[in-house]
Amino acid sequence: MLRNVLEVLRQPLESEDVTVSRATASITYPASFMLVAAMNP
Repeated sequence: MLRNVLEVLRQPLESEDVTVSRATASITYPASFMLVAAMNP
């Protein structure tokens, strides 16, 4: 995975919320979740 993708996934894990922004408005949703990932070598 690219480093910037991992950074984007890390932010909601730490803050426990997700903000969706559009042209004139933004809304924040609670996001308490557990991320489980696997990578094959």
